[in-house]
Amino acid sequence: GGDGMAHALATAIPSTRYLQWIYLGTRDDGTGPGCGITGAGLEALLAGIKASPSRVTLIDLGKSPIEDEGASMLGTWLATDPPIEALSVYSCGITAIGLETLLAGARLCTSLRKLSLSGNAIGDAGAGMLAD
Repeated sequence: GGDGMAHALATAIPSTRYLQWIYLGTRDDGTGPGCGITGAGLEALLAGIKASPSRVTLIDLGKSPIEDEGASMLGTWLATDPPIEALSVYSCGITAIGLETLLAGARLCTSLRKLSLSGNAIGDAGAGMLAD
């Protein structure tokens, strides 16, 4: 499953010197690997990225059920100011609860230029956070 793939990638990433993009999501047209990574897989993946000499600039997790737990992990990671330029977490089951930590980290990440959040149930509270 998705978490198994994430763990395998996490093991391989530290020895990869030129990795820039990680596409694990499913696009609206059904294309893409669609790995279905959860928070557990994401935790391993982020550990692998942190240990890597590569400069990962894009991560696509679209339609992966990372939910609020994963959004919080991403926020904590983004707060370390990694070189990420684009992060896609559309339709990942994120609510305003996870969005709060994600946005706090995103605001500290100087290289982040694009954050795709569509398709998440962030509600009015989340929309207010985005407006701030």
